[in-house]
Amino acid sequence: MRDLSFSFYNSLALLFCEMDRRFYGGGVLELTPKKFWGVPIHYQRPTESQFYEFIRKFPKSKSPEAANFELADCRLANELSLSEKQAHMIQKALRSVRTHRLRHGTSQRV
Repeated sequence: MRDLSFSFYNSLALLFCEMDRRFYGGGVLELTPKKFWGVPIHYQRPTESQFYEFIRKFPKSKSPEAANFELADCRLANELSLSEKQAHMIQKALRSVRTHRLRHGTSQRV
């Protein structure tokens, strides 16, 4: 479970979630267990120090994504041999689809 949570929390995995899942009024993203297993995740086994850093940053931030994305995306880019431009494109795509979902969801509120 530890390795899965560590592997899941990056821009690429969350982009796949945004692109292939349903969202409802208020911008709520639905990710059922069955759908979750269809999300492609680059599995990583963190060292003790990497996992400690992940956990240490997570609860202290108002935006857990901001606290962990930089570290996770950098690590993922290195492991997948992504260029800095490619990594930024993934981050930009995630922001774009998330913004669309939230903007679209808020217009549906009653």
